[in-house]
Amino acid sequence: MADLIWVYAEVVDGKISRATLELFSKAAELGTAEAVLLGPGPDDAVTTLSQHGASKVYRSDDAIYRDHPTLAFDLTWLAAQEEQILDEHLLSIGRRTALERIAYLLLHLFVRAEQIGLAKGNVTQFPLTQQHIADTLGMSLVHTNKTLKRLTASKALRWKDKSFQVMDRDALAEIAQYDVPPRRRRPFI
Repeated sequence: MADLIWVYAEVVDGKISRATLELFSKAAELGTAEAVLLGPGPDDAVTTLSQHGASKVYRSDDAIYRDHPTLAFDLTWLAAQEEQILDEHLLSIGRRTALERIAYLLLHLFVRAEQIGLAKGNVTQFPLTQQHIADTLGMSLVHTNKTLKRLTASKALRWKDKSFQVMDRDALAEIAQYDVPPRRRRPFI
């Protein structure tokens, strides 16, 4: 059973769409369903969503959702991505080995660079030092150095002269225990 499921409530012709209500009925069967309602919606939206299984409704009727829907969607998308990233970072602290943590961090940074167009093929500029990585992950410099040597020996990546090359993306993701998001450009705001 899923713990928490968010469903974005769609408003069509001033009413919560039928598809949204059907999704809530199914989501409520799977776990705790919460609604996200962005932009202008009907006055009875919270009641309607609650009747269809929403345990909580997050609502914002800020004018940006009405006046600039594309920008509003991009901002919402970025916020959701950041929440997912935070979840992964917390997972790294508690459950990943040193090898998995470093693989995750490097792959995560590469994917972010790729999303905003800073990666050329499978290479990106990488101005960080081993000390930066050690400090970020709460590891000693010696342990970071040894772990990086093990990681590069796996042939999943190459790190040289302030650039980082992903040699085998799938192998690096497997080492990191990381489900890499699909390749797409993220909004650049």
